[in-house]
Amino acid sequence: MSESTSDDVILNFVSGLIERRIQIDTATTTDLWSLLRASPSPVTSSGFSENDYPLSAYGSVLAQVPQLSNLKRVPIPPELVEKFKDMQWCCSMGVATEITRAWLVIDSDIHFWNYEDGGDVYTFDGLQETILCAQIVSPKPGVFREHVNHLLCVATTLDILLLAIIINRPGDFNQSYGVVEGSELHIPPEILFSVPTDNTPVLCIKGTQLGRIFLGAKDGCLYEIAYQASDGWFSKNVKKINHSKSFLSYLMPSFLNFSEDDPIVQIEVDDSRNILYTRSEKGNLTVYDMGADGWSLFRVTAISQKSIQTSASYSVSSIDKSNFKSIVHISVITKFESVNIQLVAITGTGVRLYFTVLPFNSPQSRPSHMHLVHVRLPPGFAVNGPPQKPTNVHQAHYQKGLLVLSSSKSDETNAMWLLSNDSFPFHLELKETFLLREIDGRSWVIAESPTPPSPYQYHSCSQLFIDPPTVVTQNLLPPRRLILLTPQGSHIWTKLRPVDQLKQLFLHAQTSESQLVHDFFKLYREEEACAMCLMIACSNADPQLSEWATRAFFHYGGLPSINFTSDAAMSAVSPTMVNNTSIVAGSNDVAANVLTPDRRFQPGQISTPRQFASGNSSSIFETSVSPSGPTLRYSAKHEGLCIYIARILGPLWNGRIVTPAPLAEDGKPPPLTSSLSSDDLSWFVEQLMQLRQFLLRNSQFVAPLQRDGHLPTQNLNQRMLNFIKPALPGDNSPFQDQLRRKYQGEAQIEERASFLNIQKFIERCLEFIHLWKIICEHQFHVIAATVTMDKQDELKMMTFQAFFIKGKLIAGALISGLINCYLDDHATTDAISNRLRDVCPTLYSKDDALISKATELLQSSKALPSRSEREKVIAESIKLFKQVSGVIQLEPICEQLAEVGAYLGIVDLCLTAAERRDAARFALQFYHNGEPAEDRQGLTAFTIRRACYIPILRAPTCPRRPLEVPREVTPALVSSQSPGEDRRQGQHSPGPASTTGIPCSSCHVREERAIELKSRRRVSAATRGEVRGRACAIVHFQSTLEPQPRTRHNPRSEKSTQR
Repeated sequence: MSESTSDDVILNFVSGLIERRIQIDTATTTDLWSLLRASPSPVTSSGFSENDYPLSAYGSVLAQVPQLSNLKRVPIPPELVEKFKDMQWCCSMGVATEITRAWLVIDSDIHFWNYEDGGDVYTFDGLQETILCAQIVSPKPGVFREHVNHLLCVATTLDILLLAIIINRPGDFNQSYGVVEGSELHIPPEILFSVPTDNTPVLCIKGTQLGRIFLGAKDGCLYEIAYQASDGWFSKNVKKINHSKSFLSYLMPSFLNFSEDDPIVQIEVDDSRNILYTRSEKGNLTVYDMGADGWSLFRVTAISQKSIQTSASYSVSSIDKSNFKSIVHISVITKFESVNIQLVAITGTGVRLYFTVLPFNSPQSRPSHMHLVHVRLPPGFAVNGPPQKPTNVHQAHYQKGLLVLSSSKSDETNAMWLLSNDSFPFHLELKETFLLREIDGRSWVIAESPTPPSPYQYHSCSQLFIDPPTVVTQNLLPPRRLILLTPQGSHIWTKLRPVDQLKQLFLHAQTSESQLVHDFFKLYREEEACAMCLMIACSNADPQLSEWATRAFFHYGGLPSINFTSDAAMSAVSPTMVNNTSIVAGSNDVAANVLTPDRRFQPGQISTPRQFASGNSSSIFETSVSPSGPTLRYSAKHEGLCIYIARILGPLWNGRIVTPAPLAEDGKPPPLTSSLSSDDLSWFVEQLMQLRQFLLRNSQFVAPLQRDGHLPTQNLNQRMLNFIKPALPGDNSPFQDQLRRKYQGEAQIEERASFLNIQKFIERCLEFIHLWKIICEHQFHVIAATVTMDKQDELKMMTFQAFFIKGKLIAGALISGLINCYLDDHATTDAISNRLRDVCPTLYSKDDALISKATELLQSSKALPSRSEREKVIAESIKLFKQVSGVIQLEPICEQLAEVGAYLGIVDLCLTAAERRDAARFALQFYHNGEPAEDRQGLTAFTIRRACYIPILRAPTCPRRPLEVPREVTPALVSSQSPGEDRRQGQHSPGPASTTGIPCSSCHVREERAIELKSRRRVSAATRGEVRGRACAIVHFQSTLEPQPRTRHNPRSEKSTQR
């Protein structure tokens, strides 16, 4: 097997391992609808079973694993505490997490401060009327200037006002949480827009991502503040729209309206589906459709609190009906969490009520109804569960599976409940852990710091629709942070990810081999925990933590094994099978069915997916295996390594490397743009480099193999056919022990070979991502435009996975375009060549650097005024070209040499290339022997040499005095033939040098003869004989290219003539 074929097999093999893990993460991402086991009808329920909140089912690990970080308390600034003494009418508090500010309204003044550190206190006192409600919203695009990124919407007793918020950012912007460090807030006194309230108090305000502003009023109506940049012909620049009443309702006398007002106290917007929900003071819910584009609005339906209570109590008849009476909070469930559930309502006892407003399994449809589909009881209702249960809940927060409840215990203390399913990522039913904490004071607001969207959403690489669990994205996203605001200040917690919990266990036990760590590995499965250990060890944030994580990785990672049973073969799961629901039917644990590392070496099923199988790898992988044949079960550390690589490359794996763009107005194709920026690629480079350093530090991963050239799965079954099938585990005879050790050694050889190939794959991915990053830093669209149209079409359809596996030609074309851009700008290529050599040595070799530098010298010689300097630079360029060890493309190089008049350099370079490609001189022997047809080796060498001489014979017009390039006298450039020999070979007769060009190589032979006369004393007789043979070869090849009669060279006739 050739080296290139072997590399292709390795790349396809490792790509299959990574692809399988990515697809497993996709298959095990479960919709909330499936976790709740909901159905369109009847209403289902959960929370009764002990398995719904299994604190005691997994030993002590769940009770002792921390869920939250230590509390961070930030008191209200002292100058604002003094303001409470002057309060006359009302006060309220709120949080704007997008700018890390909390605000306090006291009468007509509004005060802001940074809830992270209590600094940047700002007071806006430019209003006279009492402020009833305030909220920070996003502005409409194209209306305000760029520095206005947020608006302050204030509702007073008389008017509704819009003010600009300007954030000056002298510090750094933390992308992890959107935290503005060292920033300053400023509100200009000018009022942007103002509309009257018409004596209708506003109770709540909500903005959308598109900049629309909705108001909930005391009269039970939903209003909107519609504003634009300027007045129109028939419209004002700002107006208030009532979306709850029709035009006819304004014509009806007020004394005929017998309905009782039900104030709207909460508005929530689902920006992922463009649906708006309202909650009234009595618990009635209303649905509004904002249209597919988010710019329209009409009322769809409403459901009363009594109807909700009746449906819930009918589904859960065993508990008191009062548990469903009061609804204190509603939260949207985005399309990234569930397809069929769109809203959750929380009652005063912590019961969650899930609603659907779309047709079943129709995510593209618009809302048409509102039905209760599931009731989830809080902890405390199970027979054998914990006795605590939430009561008097008055504040709640729900987002992406995390529920926070605030219940009143007394006037001075509140209880905070935290419920999360992060500890059970691959289960088919919703299991949650819960935590109870006491806080001082009554909570006014519960909010969560904004986190970046999941990379599986914003990268075109991902095929996921539902967000994966935290364990899949914990290496991509920062931990979530909760902010709870009380009159005493802000309380800030960090929700620990599973990897953060493992860190805390290491720090608590001060070792990697405690019982809690052991239980943690069992809870999350060994391969998942090994992936977390890699994440900790590669971060290098704390050397002691990295050491503990490395020890745990090897201690709990286990060893590989070889199985012979048919059950092991049936447990293998291929990437094409994981999406089949029959795999997980009848099981309570997806991981038990999908995440098993057992695999049978069948290329189309397990190790290498069919779509990645190489045509050259059939001899290795296409070996029939019986159902009871040997199977390799990789260790947990091997699987953990594959999981970690898949989690790093997952966001870009299946994504296009370029972003598709529509055609331009003039019909010309748009320029190609990279789907990822240079900053995005920097993260992937950093992660892979840290992993590579970890593998280098722990060389036992890739210890030398006992067989040279060993590939995973290569002849595994043939090697195992002569093995005796092991007996039952209870048989401990010496023979069986020796047999098991033999199996174990064979399995370790296979796994170490796989580790070595994974390391090679990491190196390749690093080089390609490094190269892509460099291209993005040099105006990607400009460099992409330099490649051929075929390559551009290939770029449009190529994914990052295909780029890693078979993108070497594309990479070479991009590198050539990058170097040519430097040459076109007359810039030196030294810096970019050195950088390319450092980060992608296999894509840009030493020969490539030599060619780039030599080409740069040729280009720079054109601008040199002095002939001597020009000749010196050209000679240096030719010297670099001759140092290239590989095969170079002579045609374009010789064209550049001809442009600068270096015709002797063309001959020198071509003859040197011919000598290097035919070092054994088979072509000359073939020629002198009369070109026998049976000499296939000589014919091949003859063809190669002939191709090297073509640029000489096709050289353009030669001036009378060609540019003399100072160089060392090269034997290849001189000839010892006499003029008579030229005539006997049917070539041109001797004479003065041609003045019309270079019609054949004889012109060069005569010119080189003149050089020989000057240097004959320094050329030995043996060298002259070598040169004579080369010159004869040139003359002969010229005669074969030009159809003219010639006499075949005969050594005997040459000897007789010489006599």
